[in-house]
Amino acid sequence: MSRCEKGWSFRSSLPREAVAWAAVVGCIAASAGAGDAGGDSALQFDGVTSHVTMGVAPMLNLPEFTIETWFRYDGGGQATATAWTHGTAYPIVTKGRREADGSVERDFNYFLGIRASTRLLVADFENKDTFAAGWNHPVVGTTVIEPGVWHHVAAAYDGYEWRLYLDGTLEMNVVHDAAAQDATTQHFAIGAALDAEGSVQGRFAGAIDEVRVWSIARTAADIRATMNESVTSAPGLVGRWGLNEGDGTSVADSSGNDVNGIIVGNAAWIDGAPFDVDRTPDPPGTACPPDRASRFGTSQPLSVTATDPDGGLLDVTFYGRVKKPRPGAYTLVVIPDTQHYVRPIWWPEHFPAMTNWIMSHRETLNIPYVGHVGDIVHNASLVDEWEIANAAISVLDADPTLAYGLTVGNHDEFRFGDPKGTGNFNLYFPYTRYEGVVPWYGGHFGDDNDNHYVLFESGGDRFLAVHLEFRNPAPTDEVLAWTDDLLATHPDRRAIIVLHEAILAANAGEQARWDDQGEAVYDTLKHRPNLFLIFAGHRLGEGRRVDTFEGRTVHTLMHNFQLRPEGGEGFLRLYELASGDDEIVVKTYSPSLGTYETDPDSDFSLGTDTPGGPWTYLDQVTGVPSGSIATTEWTGLDPGTTYEWRVEIKDAAAVTVGPATRLTIPACFANFDNDEVVGISDLLAVLSGWGPCSGPCPSCRVDLDGDGVVSFSDLLALLTAWGPCP
Repeated sequence: MSRCEKGWSFRSSLPREAVAWAAVVGCIAASAGAGDAGGDSALQFDGVTSHVTMGVAPMLNLPEFTIETWFRYDGGGQATATAWTHGTAYPIVTKGRREADGSVERDFNYFLGIRASTRLLVADFENKDTFAAGWNHPVVGTTVIEPGVWHHVAAAYDGYEWRLYLDGTLEMNVVHDAAAQDATTQHFAIGAALDAEGSVQGRFAGAIDEVRVWSIARTAADIRATMNESVTSAPGLVGRWGLNEGDGTSVADSSGNDVNGIIVGNAAWIDGAPFDVDRTPDPPGTACPPDRASRFGTSQPLSVTATDPDGGLLDVTFYGRVKKPRPGAYTLVVIPDTQHYVRPIWWPEHFPAMTNWIMSHRETLNIPYVGHVGDIVHNASLVDEWEIANAAISVLDADPTLAYGLTVGNHDEFRFGDPKGTGNFNLYFPYTRYEGVVPWYGGHFGDDNDNHYVLFESGGDRFLAVHLEFRNPAPTDEVLAWTDDLLATHPDRRAIIVLHEAILAANAGEQARWDDQGEAVYDTLKHRPNLFLIFAGHRLGEGRRVDTFEGRTVHTLMHNFQLRPEGGEGFLRLYELASGDDEIVVKTYSPSLGTYETDPDSDFSLGTDTPGGPWTYLDQVTGVPSGSIATTEWTGLDPGTTYEWRVEIKDAAAVTVGPATRLTIPACFANFDNDEVVGISDLLAVLSGWGPCSGPCPSCRVDLDGDGVVSFSDLLALLTAWGPCP
């Protein structure tokens, strides 16, 4: 047994860097040849003496990262602190521990564990230069970890935001916008936390399996896709310990970096984690006909691709209904965080694309109001960013009857998050720009435009929209009282509150958790009968929650796409309302891409138990292999009618409900140009589409007989209908 295997701390008179690197080299040499040949196993740690050490392992120092593993907490252990004020935790996977704040070598890179006082997951890192060196940046979960239960955990940091996942579900996300300390000489360990000399503090009591460290912040989809699998190597995987040796005192890294580890103390080899988190089927793919398609004929084939990350057979059930008419419908448009659209080196084309699209659809969608949820710019001190933002927002000024409001986000304040630092916001968007100039500007709080409100109406409905500045942990008592008085003064107007931060992101169907600001505002205003909507951004992703007080319902919704490709690709949120109809139809659209996002987080309805009306069962296709296409025929369709259809995809344990897909059957067969005459232009349409239909769907609009090929049979069908429409 080598000194590594005995847990030698490598203390000597040599410089720490040299000693630490020697430790790594020595331990790698001691465990050379170890692999995953021992079968499916895990390590049981006693919480007193045992852990696995990899030494300094500088290749595991990372500015962005994902740490993931399977673990089973058995109770007890030895807790350690990551900061002087954040409590103590049982370490699971760590790159350092609390040692000497402000020291490059002795600040830790990342820490994943279980908080001792609450048994909640916790992850933390110390920064290097964004704030004072050595500041801690934790994220804490919400689910109490019960002893004796296997779980998968992942903690991802992208240089901006922590995201903490338990069993593939987002537990918590927190924005820190800080650079993680990636030059530490503190040691990497499993089941303990070590300092720069390998000295241990804190130990985990329980079992650990399949430890992975990535040099990228993995997405929720990526994490869910592989949490039930062994991933031996992959792009971005810089350390992976399957712990499948089954015996011996060393563990091998399969990532290709050879950061092998040595088992110290009384750890035991046991059966591995079950890898059995049941994942719901994926949302349906490739709906045919596609959304908003127009097809001729009273019978139409419907199909979707059904997949399940766990594989196996699926049942696909088709439902349909006539689309509910909504006369006098109007659309409220909400712009999410635009901070990544305001620098020339980023994606400035998306911001004006959004506002120009709004103006070009002002009449067709009947848009009376546009709201911005804040983080208009990224750096509030940079005038160039405000110039780009002002140019995009000024597009809305072309119609002085279009109401709009701008929320101050934390990035619109300088210094960052300082509610007093809104000088540039008020330089470009002062209340004098609107007060007495446009009819919809209602007023403001104090002597600036940080908190203001607008008044608008549409379809006989009257609204009050109040925009409140970002302020942690809540708006001042004076601002809350002012807002409360506004709702009381306008009892005949439906009240919308627009915050920057209100709730966390959550999966579709889940009740999102409050942020402090959102909860404070809701608690203050919930007694007002006219409060019905709260909009927000800030947190990454999408989320919504429903609260009821004295029989009245308030919907709170957030969306923020800034860390998607191109800073969010210009996606807007559209809320369609209609007078006398409680349903709010929610869509998410990108003018830049010209596409709707149709997943259940982005395409849904509020305000009714059966959005759009009840669904009618059409058919069920059983035993569909994952990745295959399920198809049925919808018959009895009436010309001149718009329908909606959707599917439910079910595996052995869960159901995924797809979005409503719109299908219109034109009143006049083969009249493609809607001129009420089947004539030459329609004939040319068929000829121009001659041959197999292109695209992912088997049929196309000019394929009149639905066989997937535009041919003589379609030409004959058109000639049969030649002449004026009946």
